[in-house]
Formats: sequence, C-alpha cells, structure tokens
Amino acid sequence: MERHLAEAEGRAAEGIRHLQRQREIASELERDGHDTTQSKTLCATFETSLAMLLAYRDRLREELKSAQRFAQK
Repeated sequence: MERHLAEAEGRAAEGIRHLQRQREIASELERDGHDTTQSKTLCATFETSLAMLLAYRDRLREELKSAQRFAQK
C-alpha cells in the first residue's frame, strides 16, 4: 500500500505541474489573441483527472493510517 501511495503522490505532483503549465499556455494564447477553446478544454480535463487522482491518493492515505493503527493494537 505504501508503494501505491508513493506512486499516487508522484502522479499528483506531475498532474499539478501539467495543469499549471496548461493554464500558462491558455493565458499566453489568450493574451496573444488566439483561440483558447482547446486549451481550456484540456485544462478542464486535467482538473477532473487531478481531482480523481487526489481523491484516490487521499483514500490511500486514510487506508494506510487505518492499517498502521490496527497494526499497533
């Protein structure tokens, strides 16, 4: 379970970086007068995926805490 949590943590950090970069791209496109439809759609997709990943990560954290408490008894 710890390995899965570590992987989820890494993926979450990577997802945050991707989302931040895509937001920067959308801002640059908008500033330069370009169509931002696709870029904003991609941001929304990244946001949805990231939210699911963060929920999964949080669930793993709670399961690990619960397992550790149980092991201590």
